[in-house]
Amino acid sequence: MKNLSSQLSIHQRSQKGMALVMTVIILALVTIMVLGYADLIRNETVSSSSHVERTRAQVFAEMGVDMVIGTLREHSGNSDRVWASQPGALIVPDPMAAGSNALRLSTQVPLHSGLPSSSMLSKLNTNDPFAPANLNISTLNDPDTHIVTDQRIDPDNPESDVVSLPLRWIYVRKDGSLDDDEEPDMSNAANPLVGRFAWWVDDESSKVNINTAWKRNPPSGGSAMTNPFSPSHVSNVNISNVFTSVGIGGTRALEMADQIHAHVTPDAPYNYSSVARFFNSIREMRELGDDFRTVVNATKFELTHYNHDPDTTFFNEPRIVLTTKEELAPRDADGELLRDAKGRPYFLDIKRTNATDMWLPSTQVDPEKLADTIDMLNDYLKRTDWPMAPGSSFQDKYYAGKANRLTQLSLNIINYVRSKESKGDTTTGGVVIPIRGTHPAGGRFNLAIDTTPTGNDAYLGISRTPRITEMGLWVSMDQSQGRYKLEIHSPKEFNLGIIDLRRLNLYLSSSYNSIRPDGTIGTPWERAITISEVVMHHPDAPQPMPGNPFLAPGGYAVITRIETLEKKNTRPTSVNLRFAIARNQRWDITPLGGAASCALDPAGVAEGSISSIEIDDPRVSAHANDWKPSKSGNTFGLINSNISLGTVPTNIRPQQDTDAGGTLSDASYYMPPVPGSEGNESGLVESPGELGYIHTGMESGAGAGVPWRTLRLQPNNYPNATVVPDWAFMDLFTVPISVPDRAMAIFGPHNGTAGRINLNSQAQPFGNPTLMGAANTLERRQSIAALLLGVQKNRAGEIISSGGATTIGSAENIAQNIYFQVLADNGKRYGYMSGYDSPGEVVEIKGVADGGEESEAVVRGIANLLSTRGGVYTVFSIGQTLQQTRSGDDLVITGEYRQQTMLERYNDTANSNQITVRRLSYTPITP
Repeated sequence: MKNLSSQLSIHQRSQKGMALVMTVIILALVTIMVLGYADLIRNETVSSSSHVERTRAQVFAEMGVDMVIGTLREHSGNSDRVWASQPGALIVPDPMAAGSNALRLSTQVPLHSGLPSSSMLSKLNTNDPFAPANLNISTLNDPDTHIVTDQRIDPDNPESDVVSLPLRWIYVRKDGSLDDDEEPDMSNAANPLVGRFAWWVDDESSKVNINTAWKRNPPSGGSAMTNPFSPSHVSNVNISNVFTSVGIGGTRALEMADQIHAHVTPDAPYNYSSVARFFNSIREMRELGDDFRTVVNATKFELTHYNHDPDTTFFNEPRIVLTTKEELAPRDADGELLRDAKGRPYFLDIKRTNATDMWLPSTQVDPEKLADTIDMLNDYLKRTDWPMAPGSSFQDKYYAGKANRLTQLSLNIINYVRSKESKGDTTTGGVVIPIRGTHPAGGRFNLAIDTTPTGNDAYLGISRTPRITEMGLWVSMDQSQGRYKLEIHSPKEFNLGIIDLRRLNLYLSSSYNSIRPDGTIGTPWERAITISEVVMHHPDAPQPMPGNPFLAPGGYAVITRIETLEKKNTRPTSVNLRFAIARNQRWDITPLGGAASCALDPAGVAEGSISSIEIDDPRVSAHANDWKPSKSGNTFGLINSNISLGTVPTNIRPQQDTDAGGTLSDASYYMPPVPGSEGNESGLVESPGELGYIHTGMESGAGAGVPWRTLRLQPNNYPNATVVPDWAFMDLFTVPISVPDRAMAIFGPHNGTAGRINLNSQAQPFGNPTLMGAANTLERRQSIAALLLGVQKNRAGEIISSGGATTIGSAENIAQNIYFQVLADNGKRYGYMSGYDSPGEVVEIKGVADGGEESEAVVRGIANLLSTRGGVYTVFSIGQTLQQTRSGDDLVITGEYRQQTMLERYNDTANSNQITVRRLSYTPITP
């Protein structure tokens, strides 16, 4: 029993021990579970807190974006006020300005959180809790490059540090109030600092658009693909310059430009008629190869995949398209023509509904539409609120005291565009018959079809026609016979074909004779030119050719009309002459006002030695005083002795056209050839810079004209910047650009124009050497150099040859002058002093158009590629959450968030033309 009892006791103790062990094990497991759960809770709490802090930091970063949207809406959302833009800033009028002053740029509105003070800049990249934000860091997501730019402090030293982009913090307190002190007070424990944010806004219009830019031809036509677009199409922004800037030059640079273009439109003729895929980010360019990765990393600050400008004037109105074709006119979202407050569309609306070609005014031109268009152009020319020269007008500048003479300038513009778009009379060398008519004071323009207008209110436009350049009369000894002599010149610069003069009628009005060809009394008379009356002179043929009626380009035809005279009792010493040539309608009428007086030689003077009257500029012949006696008896069939080309110009304002040496030039003596021919392949005006061909010196009965003077797209000879410059007028116009519908969203979004380069490309404040110092200044000049590379540049020392193109070195030098606003010798600053109000203001810069009339070629090449404002902005913003230490003397950063947000500002034509600012894309930036 004792053994049994012992065994039971041992068994009981064993069970108790086992229970104790199990209890310990269970307790251990429970403890482990509790500790694990506690650790899990602790980790989850930390993770959740980190996520919350990051979310709060994102909210702070968004506050910067919201501030930018508000600023854009406030300063660029009012159609009564103008604005310009640049990286980091808007340029706006004085906020209190009204009336015409609301069109004058004067104030810079920052699009950033502020530049730190000099003392705070010294703390950049230190552990100081108040150290400024650095916008430009590298990230784990993209360690090979920096967020904004990889530009070095010393561009010539690739080993130097990358530029920093420091920003002031805007602090947020617990109650939501903002504190912009650089070292805010932390003693208020009840309202501590809980976060801060900083932001900077880039203007995408100051960059090269990789979806629209390509190259120029020539000299870039040496690569496999040829640019099929006109020289002022945005595809002529020469992106190969960006490659050259990082050491990839020559043929390889051109091949890379082709490769980028082929990525979007792979099929010949490479004009976007077929589209593969547009770039949605410049990062996608890296996928094209190692060279492209190198370029993107080094030049990302110069590149964008999307931009546009609103294509409006500094009056905040749509630009007038230089075309007579309604299908190319600007329209709203519903497809309706955009019209001004008086219902006039923004193009040269002059065509009859069934018009097919604009060469014959009587059947093609609508008189009422024409009058409306002339009124629209004249209204601009009369304005005195030009922001760059307030109080001045083109009326006062060119036609002071002559209320309606502006019509001549407007007519010349219309006739130039007609000549550009019209094949003309194909049976007579492509002649485009000029529009003529009268414009009485206070009335509307009256198109003359079957009548010949005369007097002070008579007008005749300049178009692609021959010109009458010399007149005279020989009278026999007994006064029984007169031989009227007329010289007709076909300027080679007018690009006419061969003209058969037998198709023309000659119109004559003479104070000497009143006997008409049918024997009746009365003047004037008109009849056809016969072959026996013509002697042809041509520079290529040393001998005159009698009986040849074919007037070739550059040639002179002398017509001798023999008439029976009405005998006078006393032989006159002078005779008044007035001629016209016509086919369907008048090609030229001269003088347009009263007849011009010509000396009549004494009896016995040989026919070949008679006196004559002639003109200087063949375009200036409408007034009797434009006709001067020949300096050498007569010059029939030869260059007129009165032509003043090559001489020192008259000291007048506005000044005449001159060459680089300061003597009178005929470089703007030009009419476009027929559409489809060399020099006018598109049959459309290709650049607002072609306004430089428009003559401004024609008069009629209102007084003598000024020869060799056109709209001046160069620095002028006025002593100061108080008279409106001619280039300001250029900003009112744009040119038709034909883009397939599949590419319209990239090239013409929201009635804007993509791919243009904003002249205001200096990044504020980082690009301002006054603020940053030369050692850490950010620059963006390659976009302007890309604009200029390959453009014609007829200036001594900067051309390959006459008619050559800008080289890389020249383009970069001029780009530097544009960037820093280095004026030409006679250049002036208009309007806003620290930026550009208008694209045309570029002509005031050294190296652009300061080499005489020929140098306006560069303006024609770039005028349609310039802007001073953009519609797409990228906001780089940083948000941080903060916690003050218990002592209140330090800050702990508890969360950070960086983001890149693209905003788009546009005129919503589908919604009452309201200005809309929308978020276009959003990219978080991983630290």
